[in-house]
Amino acid sequence: MRIIDSKKKYFMKSRDLICDPIEYVKADLAIQEPSVELLMKCMEGVKDDPNTYDLLKDYLKDEEEDLFWSQGAVELIEKIGTQNWLITQL
Repeated sequence: MRIIDSKKKYFMKSRDLICDPIEYVKADLAIQEPSVELLMKCMEGVKDDPNTYDLLKDYLKDEEEDLFWSQGAVELIEKIGTQNWLITQL
């Protein structure tokens, strides 16, 4: 068996390229929500390892900030509309 064949299972399935910024934010949000939950569960398993716990804590903080931004962006898009939201991003 070739090395490349044994590594194929680790590659993610490809996704379509999202060109619409609104759809991108929504797709990103759909990925972030379960990821933050998973990261919190992982942190429970490494409480006895302070180094790993601290690394994951910092990573979780960053992921939560991204999640909150995406949630806010989706809410704002719904309130002010796509074109007005796009203008705020300039």
